[in-house]
Amino acid sequence: MNPVRILWADDQPDVQFTLATLLANISRDIVHVRDGNAAIDQLNGGAFDILILDLKMPPGQWGGLWLLREMRRLNLEIPTLVLSGEGTQTETIKALREGACDYVTKERAETELLQRLNEVLEKEGPSARLRRLIAIGESPHFECKETLRWNVNATKMDKNIEHAAAKTLAAFMNTAGGTLVVGVKDSGDVVGLGQDKFADRDAVLRHLDNVINTFLGNSSAPLAFARFVTLEAKEVLQIDCKLAESPVYLTTLASGEIEFYIRRQASSVKLKLDEAVAYIKQRFPSV
Repeated sequence: MNPVRILWADDQPDVQFTLATLLANISRDIVHVRDGNAAIDQLNGGAFDILILDLKMPPGQWGGLWLLREMRRLNLEIPTLVLSGEGTQTETIKALREGACDYVTKERAETELLQRLNEVLEKEGPSARLRRLIAIGESPHFECKETLRWNVNATKMDKNIEHAAAKTLAAFMNTAGGTLVVGVKDSGDVVGLGQDKFADRDAVLRHLDNVINTFLGNSSAPLAFARFVTLEAKEVLQIDCKLAESPVYLTTLASGEIEFYIRRQASSVKLKLDEAVAYIKQRFPSV
């Protein structure tokens, strides 16, 4: 399993830090928050693989339940493992009905937390989620690209391939967010990142940063969170995009002029000038 990124919401920091040591072997990053509002801020600001959730925390008495409802309202999808304290059986049942995947009692957490977390990740983690998206196929929120820079037909590096990936990212950012996965054909066949001939993971991420800077501008970089996911023993690159707060423009290769793209169905569509102006007024009224 790839190292996972965990968001841990609990207003008892001693519980968080004591139990977090149990997860050291599987987590590269654990972010601790003490209330539901802070958890929402974190979920809006970056991609996490799983949420560990205490139910009895702010806001109110049962902020964990509030958080689950807010996540559903805001379409923030993340596997959630509830830490259930003594006397919270009724609330734990409610949490499962609100979308939590499983629970472990705090009394048994030292012996069961790691096992339950692994079970949830196996069923609902990044690889499982990506497999489901690929099985469903390309959509307004999901697209596959075989490569990031290598033209398979011409067997050479090709800036047009980079431009096509950037176009998809811009369309997601301008519409409702979405996920681009590199290393998977349109058919859903997993080929991995090997064809792009990168030396290592760092080289992949540096190149992605360069693509975003070249075609979309550095201000768009915080909207894209990249991670490596293993599917069928091959590594692919998953890029999750957030909705932008202002328009994201794409720089063309030939002329250096800017274009504006949105996402429709399973494609990225370039808007004409009058269409772009009308869309921006409606989608980004504060601009």
